[in-house]
Amino acid sequence: MSVITAIIVDDAPEFRALLKTHLKYFHCRVTKEISDGKQVIESIEKMQPDIVFLDINLPEMDGLSVLDALAEKSINNNIWVVSAKDQNEVKDIVINKGAKGYIQKPFTMEKLKQVFDSYNQVQKQKQLENQNMAKSMSSIELTGIIVDDDALMCQLLDQKLRPLGCNIHTYANSGEEAIALLSNSNVPDIVFLDIEMPNGNGMTVLDYIKSKGLSTSVVVVSAHNTVENVKNFVSAGAAAFVVKPYTDEKIKELVKNFQKKLAPNKRLKAS
Repeated sequence: MSVITAIIVDDAPEFRALLKTHLKYFHCRVTKEISDGKQVIESIEKMQPDIVFLDINLPEMDGLSVLDALAEKSINNNIWVVSAKDQNEVKDIVINKGAKGYIQKPFTMEKLKQVFDSYNQVQKQKQLENQNMAKSMSSIELTGIIVDDDALMCQLLDQKLRPLGCNIHTYANSGEEAIALLSNSNVPDIVFLDIEMPNGNGMTVLDYIKSKGLSTSVVVVSAHNTVENVKNFVSAGAAAFVVKPYTDEKIKELVKNFQKKLAPNKRLKAS
């Protein structure tokens, strides 16, 4: 079971110690204890805890003001207010201010269990959403052409792209040939472009694509990854620069990013 991280915000050290001891039962590790409200915002931004236990009566800045400040910064960590104030009096107030829930002191293990049941339910929902999104992304079909004067490099890249849902229509072995393809056929989603080629180098092809306003993304794939080359191609409009020799993971990440970017305009394959 993965460890859940938490910050406790309470000015009573004996309460912090008691809560910290009980949280261990839920595999929750307290990464910071805070005694006043002013430290809360910075600590949450820096440490990104899974859950924050927040008292209302705090020196310097009370818990309600902390909730207001978090809302202004759109910080929506799992905030649970733990206070001795009457539940009927403040529960609706803190929830309206962005808290996930309210626990009245003295707390019980059953009340703490509600916190972690809620947290685990949200995590499961997020995991399901991520899985569904990943499944949808993998169903997005991309089209492309590979422009490289090395036929073997074209074939190797093609073999890596097709299982990921990027279908290569054809290869071009020179800049001139690439421009001819782009002017006479359907524009692909991606052009995988080498730099050093005969009869028109990679920059010539990129300039042509940009001058014609073609709706294709250019990915430079080259071993010539000098700072000047990377800077020049990115400044000219290349979407990415992949260095040869590349890894399978790099190509997979690249395709996934394009699938996500182009998903709104693409048709999902029939499942």
